[in-house]
Amino acid sequence: DEGGWGYAESTGADADSTALAIAFLCAMRRRVAMTAIRRLLRFVGEDGGFATFNLEQSFGAWTASQVEVTAAAILALTMTDEAPGVVDRARQYLCKRQRSDGLWESYWWMSPLYATEIVVRALGTNARIQAASGVRALKPSNPFEMALQLMIAPDDLASLAITQNHDGSWPSAPILRLASRDVFEPWKQQHSGPCFADHGRIFTTATAVSAVAEGSRQQPPSVS
Repeated sequence: DEGGWGYAESTGADADSTALAIAFLCAMRRRVAMTAIRRLLRFVGEDGGFATFNLEQSFGAWTASQVEVTAAAILALTMTDEAPGVVDRARQYLCKRQRSDGLWESYWWMSPLYATEIVVRALGTNARIQAASGVRALKPSNPFEMALQLMIAPDDLASLAITQNHDGSWPSAPILRLASRDVFEPWKQQHSGPCFADHGRIFTTATAVSAVAEGSRQQPPSVS
């Protein structure tokens, strides 16, 4: 009712669900109500980043700025041509959070590849170039990570293709991290909260399909 979207009705709106919904509507050339933009802007922090929840909704690390959430917000605001000053500050926040190997840490996801993939989409070519060597140095442990790696640094798609199930889906592994609200850097702790697999395999499969589509677009046409 307040204009945003959430991953569950009971939790209310969150920043990344709202940002991704706005980006989807823009991609479908559907009108985005200003109430949605205003709701997204309520998640901006003093550091320029976007938090998943507001203080009235939660506490601790869930109300702190996070990399993948900020990148999603940048994509949404860029597609709607809204709040360019906020977008500039958000980009600066992301640049400050980049690791020495060119990657970014994910708060809600087990792999830094999730945050890195959405950040390079939000920041553009230079960020992709900076991240490429670090991305290629990682050894993916499941098809989800493999797909994200290929989306950032396209390579031979055969390695992803051979992991596909007979029903057309890709197998899932524990990829989503529900970090405790008192944990601000879960990638530094062995037990930061429970992790969940994508049991329906929809999210994993959609990511793999995106990687295949991206890789196909970048491959040169065959010569007959």
